Amino acid sequence: MSQSFSEQCAAWAAEVEAAPQKIVAEAAEEIFERAKHRTPVLTGRLRDAWQMEVGDAEATIHNDLPYAEKVEHGSSKQQPQGMLGISVAEVAAESDAVVARALKRE
Repeated sequence: MSQSFSEQCAAWAAEVEAAPQKIVAEAAEEIFERAKHRTPVLTGRLRDAWQMEVGDAEATIHNDLPYAEKVEHGSSKQQPQGMLGISVAEVAAESDAVVARALKRE
């Protein structure tokens, strides 16, 4: 049995309402994976310390190790590695593709 126009509109409205969460989750996952991949590995501790929390329409990606910021931004004795910042910039530049992937997933 096919849906009535009213039912189709309700289904479409539900999809539109869920879209921001899907897009945030897709972008966060992509940034998270890229940051982990870019993290230099000596013992693996820094790479394993990445954490991600996804809320309703926001996400947080962080690394609580004390030296993570020095690896990301560098110091007087170390060149910056750019793990998270570069990943955020890349995903932002690819936002059309990220949105398309998020909305394709069911």
